[in-house]
This record gives sequence, C-alpha cells and structure tokens, in this order.
Amino acid sequence: MPNELLIRVVLHGGILPGLVATVLLGLLWWRHAKRSKDQTEPRPGPVWALPILMAFGVIVADYVVKQSADLWPDDNTKRVLHAMALIGLLAAAESLARVPLLVRLLTRAAAFAGATWMLTEGYRPGVLSDAQLWLLVASCAIGGTSLATLADRGLSKTIGWSGSLAAVALLGVVQPFLYFAGFATGSIALVGSLAVLSAAALVSIAFKRFTLARGSATVIVGVVLIGLLGAGIQTEPKSVPALIAVALAPAALGITLTKPIPTLAVRAGIAGLLVGAGIGLVHIPSGETPDGDDPYADYYAD
Repeated sequence: MPNELLIRVVLHGGILPGLVATVLLGLLWWRHAKRSKDQTEPRPGPVWALPILMAFGVIVADYVVKQSADLWPDDNTKRVLHAMALIGLLAAAESLARVPLLVRLLTRAAAFAGATWMLTEGYRPGVLSDAQLWLLVASCAIGGTSLATLADRGLSKTIGWSGSLAAVALLGVVQPFLYFAGFATGSIALVGSLAVLSAAALVSIAFKRFTLARGSATVIVGVVLIGLLGAGIQTEPKSVPALIAVALAPAALGITLTKPIPTLAVRAGIAGLLVGAGIGLVHIPSGETPDGDDPYADYYAD
C-alpha cells in the first residue's frame, strides 16, 4: 500500500471514526446511566447509536480510498456508501423501539436485499442474468436475516465488551480474506468499523449495561455481506466455497456460554476457523495477490 494512502486510511478511516465513536458513545451512555438512577425499570439505553456509528466508520474508510460520494454513481463499486447507509439506518430503526420479531425480520431482509441490489444491479445482463440477480438478492436477504437474527440473539445475552471484541475478531479475520480474494478496497473499508467496535469495547467497560443487541448484529452481518459481494462479483472469485465459508462466520456470534471470556474465545476461534478455511480455499500462492496484480495500483497516483 502506498505510504500516502496508508496514512489517510489510518488517520481518516480509522482514528477519526474511532474517536467520534468513543466520544458519542461515552456521552450517550453516561447520560443514560445518569437518568437510570431515577428510574424503577431499566431502559435499553441508546442502542441505536452503535449501528449508525459502525456504518459511518465503513463509509468514511471507503471514501478515503475512493474519494467519491456521488448521489447515485453508475459504478456499482462506488455504492458502498449507499448500501451501508441503508443498512445502518434500518438497523438503527430496528433498535429504537421494541417491535415484534416479524417486523425485525422484515427490516433486516429489506436492508440486505436493498444493499445487495445496489451493489449488483449494474452487472446485468453481462455478468448476471435477471434471474441470477434476483436469486442473489433473495439469497442474501434470507441468509443475512438468518445470520443477523442468530447473532443478535447471542449478543443480547453477552456483556458489552465481550460482544464487541468478538465482533472485532470476526471482522479482523475477514479483512485479510478480502485482500487475498482480490477485494483490497473492501478490506480497507473494514478499518472504520473495526475502530468503532474497538471504541465500543472501551466504553462498555465503563458502562455495564452497554449492549450490542437490537441492531448492531445487522450492521456486522451487513459489513461482511458487502465485502463478500465485492469479492464474489466485482473481482471474479477464485472459489465459491471460500465465500460460503466466510459468509457463515457471523454465526459464531450466536454462541453463548456462561462466562464472557470463554464465550469470546469460542466465538473468535470459530470465526477464525471458518475464515481461515476461506483463505485456504481461495488458492492464492503465498506472497502474491490474485492474478499477480497489485490491488492498490489504482491509488498510486492519489
């Protein structure tokens, strides 16, 4: 990676979202803790903030690389902003009030279907036929909703710092997979969400009621989905089984044990095994990127 791009990614794509998340989450949860002292029944707190901040982190990191924020670009690869905004907003709406399970399922399905369509509709009729496009949209909606529901159930039963660090471990191992699969820009975009989740882990140490339930799981699965769509369609993947193995990794967040540290270890271990299998299935020789190309070559001139 060019030094100039590396500095921009670290400062603007990582440190900036991390600092913003630390300050905002700290203030919101401090205010909630102060108000909760006078309430007989505990309230869930500002759980809507983390989904929005995670989406913000991805959007900022993606913009740092692409330097593009058009209202509706013709290039599907420049619609990560739009896809993450949709997922983040619907995830936040899901967390604003306690709603029936069916409503949450439909909200998640709409988020994943919409994001998939945004990132893939431009590949028809050349790469995808109409039938293949809608099959992909439906598959991502159903699969993403199932994974997000499972992950949300597990995260709702886990103390905040354990859930946050498990999500960091998950996205942390997905990042090198995207690089080895030829989707380096997607790998970079994860820096923002990793910074926000790290901030969430710090804040959750101070506020015991901090939780990743109700919305955060939707964004975590959405981040993985967007990365896999980039690696699976935009860059012509080496191995479909590799994509399937990595797609299953968020299910690790649904595992719950009695204590937070063993839960964290098991979740991180299973996610690492699944993504590690995906990296192995990509069949990229050691020290080379797909097709021998430098995935950062387009940004040398920036």
